[in-house]
Amino acid sequence: MRRRISAKLPRASLNLRDRLLLLTQPDSSDENAVDMESRVRLRELAFDAVPTAQIVVDLDGTLVLANERARTIIPIAPSDIGRPIQDLKISYRPVEIRSCIDQARAERIPILLRDIEWSSPSGELRWLDIQIAPLIDPGNILIGVAITFIDVTVSKRLQRELEHAN
Repeated sequence: MRRRISAKLPRASLNLRDRLLLLTQPDSSDENAVDMESRVRLRELAFDAVPTAQIVVDLDGTLVLANERARTIIPIAPSDIGRPIQDLKISYRPVEIRSCIDQARAERIPILLRDIEWSSPSGELRWLDIQIAPLIDPGNILIGVAITFIDVTVSKRLQRELEHAN
């Protein structure tokens, strides 16, 4: 009990990750907690606003984040967050992605897969470029992998129309 350290947590609802982050702050008062919560919320909203679909997988292979576009295109349910990626369809469809994740982690360089065919949930044929990029913190420690799905359907269709016209 003598060595126990405690800190006052903010009244606002934060998830476990945000609470742990606040506990590591030197002066975690209610004002700082509210400011930290607004910054975390700002990051979440900015991640959701990105026009390309993006997911983040941690080193254990767990799906940690998926932005709004990814939840729409792929699709990923909110209940999929926190699940191992091998349990999700995205790990093998449209392409076997786990081996690419392993390669990006081992080599610490982004892997780019071009013109991958994907049938959307509505049955529409789409083409995606998929980039698997390792996430390395400033201390040169690998902490996860970001997977970005770039929809190149329009350019692929235009290219096919041009080839057909020629």
